Parts: sequence; C-alpha cells; structure tokens
Amino acid sequence: MSYQFSDELISILERSGWSSMRKVRTNQYASDWKRDGYKVFQQALDFSASFGEIRLAHPAYAGSAFDESYFDPSAATRRLDRAWVIEDYEGLAMEQLIPVGQGYSGHLNYLIGDRGGFYGGYDDYFCRIGKTVEEAIEKILLGKNFERLPGL
Repeated sequence: MSYQFSDELISILERSGWSSMRKVRTNQYASDWKRDGYKVFQQALDFSASFGEIRLAHPAYAGSAFDESYFDPSAATRRLDRAWVIEDYEGLAMEQLIPVGQGYSGHLNYLIGDRGGFYGGYDDYFCRIGKTVEEAIEKILLGKNFERLPGL
C-alpha cells in the first residue's frame, strides 16, 4: 500500500524511521490477531507492514507537552479486551476493526477498519481519527481534533 502524505508529514515520519518503501513482516501480527479471534484483512496488513514498530512523537491530547504513539499491533492486541471491540466499537464504526497500536501514554488504542477508517478507543470513549490512514496520521502528528462517536 502506498500512502500519500504531505511533504511536512513525510519529513516528520522519516525522522521517526518511516519511509514510503518500508515493509516489515506481518506474520506475527496476523498470528496474534487470529489467536485473539480477529478476522485479518488487507488494510490491517498493509498498515502494519508500513508502520509496524514505528514510534511517533506528537502533541499531547491536552496542553502543550509532547506524547507518543507506538504502532505495535501485537502489543496492542494483547492489551486490548476484544469484547470492547466486538460489543461496542465495531457497531459505532460500522466496520470490522483490528488493533494496530496505542497512543497518548498508552491509553488510546488505535484500530483500523476493513474499509480503511482509523479509530481510537479507551474504555467508553471512541472516536474516528480519520476516514483514511493519511488523515489519521495527519491529525495525530499535528494535534488536530478527533471525531468522537457517541453511543457508549
């Protein structure tokens, strides 16, 4: 999958070790997802191949401090109760979801949808970060607002 980012975002991403040609092995991620009961889909594999093990520094959710997001799908899968995903988040997103990372001091779980949406969940808080990976990465890195999805 080839993502299309602005020059500003590419510069920030490259300082974090990302490149447009990056492709890490996703076998372990897929195995962990399957073991936890997730149906593996291409969007999750593509994102994980490009962003797996990438750590991004970005503005904190509130205030002027910095925080970070870490895209380790295996760790995110272990730390997230799948019941939240199935019983609550997927109904709000209206697409199947797979965990791909965590951000904001490890509190916000990142999930990608089978139709390409990118989401964040923390207990009874759920938001769409972007309708695409590109939109989500821009919002995370530049500290833009996420769209809270009501219903929890």
